[in-house]
Amino acid sequence: MQDDGKIVVAGWFDFVNGVARRGLARLNGDGSLDTTFNPPEPEIGPEGMSWRADAIAIDSDRKVLVAGAGFAADEWGHRLFRLNADGRRDSTFVTDGFEEKIRKVFVLPDGRILIDHYGVIRRLNTDGSLDRTYNPADMGEILALQPDGKVLLLGTLPPPVNGALIRLNTDGSRDESFKIVPVADIGMGPSSAVVLSDGKIIIAGSVFA
Repeated sequence: MQDDGKIVVAGWFDFVNGVARRGLARLNGDGSLDTTFNPPEPEIGPEGMSWRADAIAIDSDRKVLVAGAGFAADEWGHRLFRLNADGRRDSTFVTDGFEEKIRKVFVLPDGRILIDHYGVIRRLNTDGSLDRTYNPADMGEILALQPDGKVLLLGTLPPPVNGALIRLNTDGSRDESFKIVPVADIGMGPSSAVVLSDGKIIIAGSVFA
């Protein structure tokens, strides 16, 4: 949801309220289609397939970051691009292709971008280039981004711990002040999390019972 109440939706679809919109659209607060937001038509690949949007994020300028998989020049790949507030492609943002699906995208407080592509965590600069100063101590699935830029991670540790909740500092190092919580201790496989204003964390996922 944008700060003005409009809602950006992404997925694998061709129409919204009867109007052609492939994979990405913006709705007004009442659910009607925002016709002022016109994302570019994606290229169509073999057998009529286009692309799907897997994750989105909105920055402070209401620019929309879109991660998805699709065809470009008849080649399938995983890509990340940025749209201006009116839906036009932001040509100042350029990234290389990614070998794996980008599961989640987050905009950090300083405007840089954090991506999770199947357990590999990378930080990008505001222009889309790779931030090579960021080398996270742990890999895994990002569950939530805290307001201070710290990352709540479902990481993998050596046996017998295996899966565990871990928190990373803004430089990627492990936050030693956050008690590592083995997944076995909470009886579930977390798939999402929300950090509350008081710092407490709500987690949700599959219960192993």
